[in-house]
Amino acid sequence: MKTIVILFCILFIFSCSNKKILPSNPIEHFTITKKIKPQKVVNLERYNILRPNNCIRFKNWYVLSDYGDKDNHIKFLSLDFSEVISGVREGNGPFDVVGAFELHLVDDSVFIMDINHKKILTVDVNANQLITKVSSYGNNMWVGCLPITRDRFIDENYSDSSMYQLKDRNNKTIMSIDYPADENLKELSYIAQNSVYFNTKFCVSPDKTKYAFGVSFTGMYGFGTIVNLDSITLDRILPYYSITIQNIIDFGGEKVVPANTSMLNVCSCTSSKDYAIFLFEGNKYGEMNKYGTSILLYTWNGEPYMRLDIDDNVSYVYYDIERNIIVGIAHNPEAQLVEYDMGGIIK
Repeated sequence: MKTIVILFCILFIFSCSNKKILPSNPIEHFTITKKIKPQKVVNLERYNILRPNNCIRFKNWYVLSDYGDKDNHIKFLSLDFSEVISGVREGNGPFDVVGAFELHLVDDSVFIMDINHKKILTVDVNANQLITKVSSYGNNMWVGCLPITRDRFIDENYSDSSMYQLKDRNNKTIMSIDYPADENLKELSYIAQNSVYFNTKFCVSPDKTKYAFGVSFTGMYGFGTIVNLDSITLDRILPYYSITIQNIIDFGGEKVVPANTSMLNVCSCTSSKDYAIFLFEGNKYGEMNKYGTSILLYTWNGEPYMRLDIDDNVSYVYYDIERNIIVGIAHNPEAQLVEYDMGGIIK
């Protein structure tokens, strides 16, 4: 009997040592942490940019979407903050947008993702003449659509049981990635699961060989490989916590309503050569502040590298690879652009 008990204990210890238990809060998994403050804070209201949502670096400009100015929905602000020009306006014309939900730099052009119009605007700016040239092509994408090139996209999916898909510019599915296993969601229909994974934040490595994502409503991070732009693999999942479901409503299909105690996860996602960079919120669903509390750096293999804690009510971040800074959109309460120096952090 004593031998059996000892053998059971050995097996129990062995099984535990091979099971990786992740903490309920992603920030607890980082051994290297730093408190950072912006090296520059710019009040955007002086440029009549009142409700910025996204910001990326394009040549010698910051490109910002501004929900506070319908006539000039996209603004170009020079990097030295000396000049601002108007880009795309809000409307229903061929070169208008309803909502610039995402801005991306693709093949030296700005991609403006307008999910309401189901189209993408491509914007090129002649820095010498300050002329904005706009072209457009349609794509049946959703909020979580990530353009890799002009012809390849990683897109959230709402038509079957897969979580997201690799598509071409004609909306043809090249391959799909299925939902990761989640015991708390396994009884839901795929339509209800789709609503849980809605608004997933994707980023792609500068060399276009790796991608990563963070889910807004569950503590899930994923890391994968892009193979010759014609295939994607999901190599690693970090499932920190699951969503607590308050209700399921019929909203043109089943939609999950998170409980007020559920923790919000990722606000935005950007990338450097070595890291996938996530803006982590960490607030409760019922609070809905939509401001980040930490910037989390993971290697492309899914290993936590460093946690950067911030106090600037940032809702969006973008990594500028040329200047080695993280640019954020902050609200304190006025709209601000903040720059964090990554010297000594991102090499």
